[in-house]
Amino acid sequence: KSYTTTEKENGIFIPAINIEAPLVTPRNSEQKSINAALKKGVVHYPGSAFPGENGMTIILGHSAGPSWPKIYYDWVFSDLNSLKEGDLIYIYFEHKKFTYQVKGIRMLNPGEEIPEDNLDSSRPSLALVSCWPPGSSQGRIAVTAQILE
Repeated sequence: KSYTTTEKENGIFIPAINIEAPLVTPRNSEQKSINAALKKGVVHYPGSAFPGENGMTIILGHSAGPSWPKIYYDWVFSDLNSLKEGDLIYIYFEHKKFTYQVKGIRMLNPGEEIPEDNLDSSRPSLALVSCWPPGSSQGRIAVTAQILE
């Protein structure tokens, strides 16, 4: 059993960068649906594994420059680059709390696959993905993590 039960609603908590936000599951993978969901929190990417399932759970979030107003959740992943290997990420999903540990941080080109070379494919994994640098769509940042069991 890789989770504990909780009363908390679906969400994410990253103590190392003081982030707490709702986790939203959009109706489909159309850009319009994802963009609407991103205004309400971080987004479980449709088609990726659900938290706690084998495979990779992909969670998307916006990043914005330091002068951007903190409206909606446009800023939620602006400090992903500050995470370090070993930091913990808590995902709350369907009244279960899953704990993941950061394994790596990579800068990617738009459309580039999320690397899984530092992950054990027999255990659930997580990728937090955002545009990078904050406020730009030049590249992407991907933080990969493995579930703690």
